[in-house]
Formats: sequence, structure tokens, C-alpha cells
Amino acid sequence: MKTKSSYSRLIDERVFLSMLVCAIIALTVLGFRFKSYKPCNTIEISVKQGPIYAGELIQFKAVVSHLDKRRLQWDFGDEGIRNKEGITASHIFKKPGRYEVNLNVDKICSAFRTVYVLEAPPVVDESSKPVFSGPLSVEVGAPAVFVDSTLNAKKWEWRFGETNGVDATKQRVVYTFKTTGTKKVLLTVNEKMLGELMVLVTPQASDHQMHRPIRRSRPRVPNISTTEPNIEPSEPANLIVSRMPDVTQEQLQDLIKKMVEGEKDVTDLAAHFCENPERPINYNEEQMSLDNLYKELRKIKKDQKIKELKIDIEKDVDTNCIKSMTVKLKRKTFLGL
Repeated sequence: MKTKSSYSRLIDERVFLSMLVCAIIALTVLGFRFKSYKPCNTIEISVKQGPIYAGELIQFKAVVSHLDKRRLQWDFGDEGIRNKEGITASHIFKKPGRYEVNLNVDKICSAFRTVYVLEAPPVVDESSKPVFSGPLSVEVGAPAVFVDSTLNAKKWEWRFGETNGVDATKQRVVYTFKTTGTKKVLLTVNEKMLGELMVLVTPQASDHQMHRPIRRSRPRVPNISTTEPNIEPSEPANLIVSRMPDVTQEQLQDLIKKMVEGEKDVTDLAAHFCENPERPINYNEEQMSLDNLYKELRKIKKDQKIKELKIDIEKDVDTNCIKSMTVKLKRKTFLGL
């Protein structure tokens, strides 16, 4: 019969020694990791307000407390250089689209931010554009005066957006719009300089005193001879000083709902932006064009699916045109809540 001492001899003393050494190493590593452990703090990614365009240098910044000597790595979700380091990082998105920006801290904590990159607007040489003027809004059937003042101009081609051809070829033109809506007036000077002006053509008001263009008076020239026709003076006529009809937030909300139903289109909303209908709109914290806003609204299909709709606008003091607009829209859930 074997005794307890005989069992202990079956286990080599080196085994106990190895187990003891492993235990000491494990406790040392655990203690070191516990001492050097730094918990994750709230991390945010800061970037400039407003639209972001392809080809533009954008700076991102990490907003995190107790940074210490932590290692920050950036990944911008495109084909550019990955793992840029530092509390700030600059990046250029080469193509428009949606990108997920990832900020990693010590390969433990992470923060994400969605970035929408728009197509870069074309660079326009202002010196190559003609200088001309005209009303921003006019009633249908009322004459509108357009005058070009470009230096060294010798040839003009006017297009007023209602025909497929050239409508006039003089420096000063009086044109009467036949249909309502937003019209893009194009002027080509000397066959190479091209400019445009957006004009809102409104229906005739029932009260002719409302929204009527104000004309500065001009001295009347008496007719010297009744046998000769009146000769129009060669100097440019005084321009029409006009303002956009006032539009309330409630009217814009009704317009948005009609766009959802398909009763109104993007031109009805663009009319209130006057000469700058391409201005981006803030729709649910996303910058987009008027065309893209119309596409998003048409996806809803019925205004009964709208749970909440808020619109904030900023107008130009002189022209009453909308300078910026923010639309916040919440859709009803499947249960109608």
C-alpha cells in the first residue's frame, strides 16, 4: 500500500516550480495592465459647418477629455491615406458621396461621423461674364427691361427661357413674359461671354397696387413734331426696383406637403430663392440641392405620412428672397405613431 509521501514523489518538483513562475508572471502582467488601463471617455469628431465639396481641404478635430499621451488614428473611409495621427487631421475627398469617418483612440475607443461630400461647383471666371441687369420678379404680361453694360460689347443674344431660339439682339431689350414660373434669362455677348439671371414671373395680381414694380420717374420729353414717330432715347432706361411677394413659414409648409403629393414641383420652391436657386438646403441635418430635396419628398408620397414638419428661413432684407432654409421632417412609423 502506497503512502502519501510516495504520491508526492511521483510529481517532479520542477512542475511546482514552473507553475509558480507562470502564476507570478500572470499576476505581474495583470497588475501592469490594471495600472496602465485608461477608460474610454466621450469622443466626438468636429468638422466645419456647411457643405463639403470634393477637392476641398477639410480639417477634422478630435474632441476628447483627458487626452494624455493617447494615440489617435483617423480613417476617412475612402481611397486616401489611412491612419493619419494627431488630434487634428486634414483630408481631401476626391469624389462626392457619403463617407464614414472613424477616429480610433489607442485601438480601444472609437468615434464615427457621417460626412456627405457634394460635387464641387464649377470655377467661374467673373471677368468672362457679361454685366447686365433686369428685374428679379415681374408679372406675366408686364414689360420687363433688361440692359447690358459690358465693356466693349458689340453683339448681343438674349434668350428668355420661353423659346428655343434667340429672342433679341440689342443692348437694351424690353421683353414681355407670356407664362408664369421661374425663367432663366441667358445673355451671350460677343459670341463668347455668357451670363444668366433668374427671374420669377408671377400671375397678375387682382389688386394692381400689390407687389407692383416701383419705377423711378423720368422727365417727359415733349413731342416737337406730330408727323415724326417718337424716337426712344439711346441711354439705358432706369431699372425696375422690385421685391418678392412675402411668403410665410406656414405657406412654405403647405408647399412642401404639395411637393410630397406631387401637386407642386421644384420650380415652385426655387422661385422663392430668386437669382440663386442652386443654394443647398439643410434637410434633416443633411445638405442637399433643391432637386435632391424634391426627390426625398417624393419618396414620402403622401402628406398623411408626415408626423412633424418644421421650416426655418432667412430672407434678404432688400429683395425678400430666401437666403437659407432648414427643413426638419419626421415620418410616421409603421404603427402610425
